[in-house]
Amino acid sequence: MEYTLALIDEGLLNKSGYKTPDPITVLVKNKLPADMKPMALQVKMPSGLELINPRLYGTELDITSDNLDYQDYRDDRVNTFFHIQVQKQVIFKFKARAAYKGDFYWPAISCEHMYRGDVNVRTNSRRIQVE
Repeated sequence: MEYTLALIDEGLLNKSGYKTPDPITVLVKNKLPADMKPMALQVKMPSGLELINPRLYGTELDITSDNLDYQDYRDDRVNTFFHIQVQKQVIFKFKARAAYKGDFYWPAISCEHMYRGDVNVRTNSRRIQVE
């Protein structure tokens, strides 16, 4: 199966530290021979970062397509539900602020079809330095 989920700004996670307001950018590419709907993307935050909810702070959602069905912001994660066409990509950007300084664990980002267990992908988890 050729289904990919990639972080565009991998430099964010590879550099020495995260500083506010570095964007967290997730790129989802569909390389399957069919449209995928509904998809669920879960982006969890490390303990040292606080998500900036655009509904609470009056900021715009930074989405490059109209594929978004629903987005649920929680204290420690964003659940994004969307659809994606064949051979297309969707980019989601999230903003966070550095709440606590230190060395933290960044959980894996996961993307999966909501009703097909064979369509799923996950990034590696890693440690980051929040400055």
